[in-house]
Amino acid sequence: MSNNQEHTDTNQSLTINTDSSSVEQSKQEPEIIPPRKTIIEKRKSGGGFWKMLTIIALCFVLTSVGSSFYASYKRDAEYSLSTHIDRTAMKLFSDRQLEDNEVALILKSQDGKLLKLVVEKNEADQFINQSLKDLEEQRALIKQQISDDVKNMFSLAFADQQEDIEKYADWFFEWKRSYIILKETLTSTATHIVEVGEVETLNVAVERDLKNYFMTHYQARVLKPELRDPVITAAFQKIAERAHNSYRSMVAQNDLKLQLFLQRHTNHLQEISLSKTEQAIMIDWDAQKWKAPSYLLEDRAMDAVQGFGIIAVSGVAGRATLAPVIRAASSRAIGALSTRFASAISTEVIFGAKGAVGGSAVNPGGGTIIGAILGVGIGLFVDYLVNEAQESIKRDDFVKANTQALEATKALWENKLSEGLHNAVDIWFDDTRIAIVKSQTET
Repeated sequence: MSNNQEHTDTNQSLTINTDSSSVEQSKQEPEIIPPRKTIIEKRKSGGGFWKMLTIIALCFVLTSVGSSFYASYKRDAEYSLSTHIDRTAMKLFSDRQLEDNEVALILKSQDGKLLKLVVEKNEADQFINQSLKDLEEQRALIKQQISDDVKNMFSLAFADQQEDIEKYADWFFEWKRSYIILKETLTSTATHIVEVGEVETLNVAVERDLKNYFMTHYQARVLKPELRDPVITAAFQKIAERAHNSYRSMVAQNDLKLQLFLQRHTNHLQEISLSKTEQAIMIDWDAQKWKAPSYLLEDRAMDAVQGFGIIAVSGVAGRATLAPVIRAASSRAIGALSTRFASAISTEVIFGAKGAVGGSAVNPGGGTIIGAILGVGIGLFVDYLVNEAQESIKRDDFVKANTQALEATKALWENKLSEGLHNAVDIWFDDTRIAIVKSQTET
């Protein structure tokens, strides 16, 4: 019995030990958590790309329309001006360095001229007034010298102007010019049709393109700034130097007091730097292209249309009148071979709406097409003769109008540059007048 009790106790202990080991094992092993399912949402790709592409396209369109609008607005404003200001100018390379209020001068009439003189109280004042009178005479002589030199300068720069105008007339009246102008008209029309945002209407834009075409050639062939501007600049430098040297020689002929006073208080006796004279002159070539007589150019594009009409009519006429003769001749020449063959060669040729101008035929090789070709040739010859007749009638007026335009340009520039140098001379002589008085009155 005791043995059975022990066996039972042993089994219980084993059972307890087993349960404890399983508990320990359960404490050591971590709980396994099943993975969660992750749901990935698929986004539509490419949305950002198309959005960016749309923005770029929109910016391009706005930029294009804006640039077209600005260019058209700017040109419309320029063409709307009744007169175009010429900005040709001469910047003064001298300035006043003595004040008029430093001496007391009064206006006096001398030989019909108003002169600024001192009040004569003694012989010294008489000497000063005589010096001032001589000064004004020298001023007038130097100004006249400048005016003559500037006129000669432009005569030199435009020495070949008549030859250039004749060549320009040759270019304008050459037979192909009307067709080139027609091409320019069609090209301009096609260009402006697709333009968006222009201020000008289509008719106005095309008309201005043609006017600009002629003005550009007038500037390049008659004004010729690339060749003439260096000549004018170099000549102007010499004129300015000559005028200043004349002034310095005049001062050198006066007494020493005047020379010393001017040297101490001004820089008028110093040599003029070439860099100053180069910067002083500016010729506005673009403003003068507007003087081109564009009213003579208005009918030139229509000459091509007229030419096409002459050619078309001549082609049809040639087809109608020359074809029977050519068919008869070809029939006789080929009659020995076969009347039927000759008739096939002389089959009637059917032209389209443009007829001889287009040169299209249903059955080429017959007398009609030869007649049409001869008619077209006659039309071309007639158009050439018409162009020559127009040149003989209009050329003199064309040359005269362009010569007047160029002479007006030269006169304007002569006045502007002469006036600029005259102002420089006035600065030198006005300061010298003050210097004469003060140099004689200083102790």
